[in-house]
Amino acid sequence: MHFVKAAMVMAISLGLASAQGPRLGAVFKEDGCGGDAAEPIYPEACVNLAEKKSINFIRRDIECLGHPGPNCQGPPRPVKGPENLCLPVAGPFAGLQSIICFLP
Repeated sequence: MHFVKAAMVMAISLGLASAQGPRLGAVFKEDGCGGDAAEPIYPEACVNLAEKKSINFIRRDIECLGHPGPNCQGPPRPVKGPENLCLPVAGPFAGLQSIICFLP
């Protein structure tokens, strides 16, 4: 019975994770994309950049909009980061408090 319960928990967890779509990258609380990922970047999910110091995109074919306010508020501006390269949030994302990314 314990095996069945464990299998159900794993199936539910995997189902919820796959419902979010593919991970596009992550934002980190430390410089150099070090330490544990502070927050993953999923398609069409707003990511707040407050207290984040670095960002890494794992896909090249994404488009992102940066917002001057938290929770993707304010007029958007297009931003792009290179694939598999750790960037400081203060770089191309300077002046932005949140981003939302999309798959083409």
